[in-house]
Amino acid sequence: MQQELPSSLICVAPGCTNPRWQDHNGDYNQFCNKRCRNANLHLQNATVAGAVATSESAEAAENVQLDPHSNACVICKTAPYNTAHRSLFCGVACAQRSMEMAPGIIKIPQSHPIFTDISNQFQTTWRYTNVPFKPAKHIYFILISAASEAAYVAYRTKVEQEGNFLKRGRTEGNQSRRFYGATRQCMLGDPG
Repeated sequence: MQQELPSSLICVAPGCTNPRWQDHNGDYNQFCNKRCRNANLHLQNATVAGAVATSESAEAAENVQLDPHSNACVICKTAPYNTAHRSLFCGVACAQRSMEMAPGIIKIPQSHPIFTDISNQFQTTWRYTNVPFKPAKHIYFILISAASEAAYVAYRTKVEQEGNFLKRGRTEGNQSRRFYGATRQCMLGDPG
C-alpha cells in the first residue's frame, strides 16, 4: 500500500497529483516536471492575495479567495483572464483544465468583471413590465467536456454555413445569449 503524500509535496499545477520534483540538494520545485511547469508559467512564483504561492494542491488553489477587484482566471486564480477573447480563462491550459473538470459549475465572484458584465446585460435586456426586476445574486459558469464543446462548434458551423449570419453583421451561427428563469427542483448551485 502506497503512502499518501502530504499536500505540500504535490505539484501545484491544477489537477496534477504527482509529487514535486526534488533537486540534488533536496529542495522541491513547485512542479513535478517541465511539462507541468511549461503549461503553467502563470503559476510560477505567483500570488493571489498571498495565497497561491503557498497552495500545494489543486484543491487549495480552487478555494483561494480572489482580491475584491480581481480579474483573475476562474481556474488558476492567478493570471488575468483573457479580455481579448472575453474568456474566463487566462489561456489554453486553464481552458483545457476546465474541460477536464466537467461536468460541473464554477461560481463567478461578484467582484469579477465578467459578473458585472453579465449582470448588466441581464438588467438591460429585462423586458417584463408586469414583473419587477431583481438583480443577479449568483452567476455560474457551466463546465462542459471537450466532446460537448466540439459538438457545439460543429453545430454552430453548420448553422453558419446555411445562414451566412456573419455576412449579415450577426454573430457566427446566429449565436445569442439568452436569460431564462425557472423554478428548479435540483440542488445544483445551492445556496443560490
